[in-house]
Amino acid sequence: MKLNPRKVIAFAAIVIVTAVSLAACLSGNNESSIAEVSEQLSVPTTQIIDKQAVIKALKERLQIVGLEGKVEKEFRYTDAKWFGDKTFAMTLNGTFKTGFNIADITVDNVVITEDNEVIINTPDITLIALEIPYDKIVIDKDVGALRKDFTEVDRQLLYAKASASIRKQIEADVEVREESEEASQHAIEAILTLIPQVTKVTFN
Repeated sequence: MKLNPRKVIAFAAIVIVTAVSLAACLSGNNESSIAEVSEQLSVPTTQIIDKQAVIKALKERLQIVGLEGKVEKEFRYTDAKWFGDKTFAMTLNGTFKTGFNIADITVDNVVITEDNEVIINTPDITLIALEIPYDKIVIDKDVGALRKDFTEVDRQLLYAKASASIRKQIEADVEVREESEEASQHAIEAILTLIPQVTKVTFN
């Protein structure tokens, strides 16, 4: 049997073209399959913030001051006797600060969700500072002729009692506590939102 050389060449060309086309199809399907599998296996992951990063950011400050205020209070002491009275009036002026002590916020107070929302269980508002200069108090006294005058010890004792009373009054003031808590939380939020990946800051 004799083969026509031209027909053999043509047939070989057709076989080669067909083989190349088939290889291209198989290669395309393989690449598509790999891409699909890769897409299915590629699950976006979010790196959860470490609680210690939150604590470190907060501990750059020793305190979070939410409210600063002034205080002025007058205390009067009267000692009435049949042989005469003596009255001692003391006016105190000072300043106070309320807020959070950062030392009271630990990792146990911090919760971080999967989407990096930071939840802070804040401690109670505390009176951070109360300054009532002793040398700034104003004294007004009225002592009967038969009565012994107030001494420096009397003055110091009344000052101590007056200062303790002011402290209790500030700590029991609901309005002061609420204003201080709100402002302190805003301050903490401003600090924590500077940490990369923090999405939200809430408080309990």
